[in-house]
Amino acid sequence: MKAKRDELVRGRADALRAYSKAMDAMEMTKLYTDAEQAALKEADEHFRRAVELEESYLKELPRVVMSRCPFDHQPLYRTFDPFGLDGPWWRGDASPEEPVACRHFLVLDGALSFNGRPAQAGSFEVRPGPQVPFVIPRLLEKEGVKAVVSMLAMENGYVAYPVAYFAERRPPPQELTATWGRTLYLYETQLGETSWRVASEVRDFELDPWLTSGKLLWTSGNGDAMRLKQGTDCPHAGLRGERRPAVLEGDRVWFDVPHGGQ
Repeated sequence: MKAKRDELVRGRADALRAYSKAMDAMEMTKLYTDAEQAALKEADEHFRRAVELEESYLKELPRVVMSRCPFDHQPLYRTFDPFGLDGPWWRGDASPEEPVACRHFLVLDGALSFNGRPAQAGSFEVRPGPQVPFVIPRLLEKEGVKAVVSMLAMENGYVAYPVAYFAERRPPPQELTATWGRTLYLYETQLGETSWRVASEVRDFELDPWLTSGKLLWTSGNGDAMRLKQGTDCPHAGLRGERRPAVLEGDRVWFDVPHGGQ
């Protein structure tokens, strides 16, 4: 799977570079000439190829068990790229087709630890979150909402901490937030109107009070063997690491200004 994934990622990057080169060539030609039209056609072909390769990449990615619902105990399967941050799954506007989740599922958030490895992404900006797990108090304070924190070891040595939110009764869509790694929250209101907002939430990294209250659960095991646990003996709480959300591009890494609750 990794070999196929890497081939698609490289092919997409090559197609985008060829697209940029063709667009540069077009800008160097005279307007309304055959040369301009030829360069535009070439650029269009490269861009379509990049889109096709990205679609194939997203379809080829594994659908892994990220969490388990605390209400009906159904596993939550989501698309995930465990091989590295150079894959476009980690891009802020990626929208893979996801498996159907149980009716209680609300949204998936997460954190990512580099686990002592070099921080490395692709040629686009990646926002994988802070390096230690957290919760969004605004969501957990809602009646009937619970969160589950899990751990996934990535193939490149990084460690991911998915945090999934579930509810007995689903809040209005405008009260939710963007999924993990996405920069905008796009939603449709109950009146059928499409709206959006920047994904910006207060985070709380002190997990013990939420674990004690029963609003936060955790999992042990992986895949279908993943099991829900309760209590303050959660191995994902109290971890050391950067609490500011990371931003990566290539081998550059910087951090967002933290929101409240840091």
